[in-house]
Amino acid sequence: MTDIVLAVPTEGAASFQRALETVSPEIAARVREWPGKAVIVESVAYIPLRTDWMPPRDRRTADGVAVLLAGR
Repeated sequence: MTDIVLAVPTEGAASFQRALETVSPEIAARVREWPGKAVIVESVAYIPLRTDWMPPRDRRTADGVAVLLAGR
């Protein structure tokens, strides 16, 4: 398992919203839990996750959604 944090800008995170529209119902149910776990700092929502998934080398989308590893 890997601890990651999604850094989602509160404005303009279109790719994050598009991704939510394409996930399975099981994943969508888990995503609905995220607002209760998110920490918002300076217009960015930080969402901690534990996962087996490993992000690609390029961990930032064009509209600013980023995957942070080990607090980076």
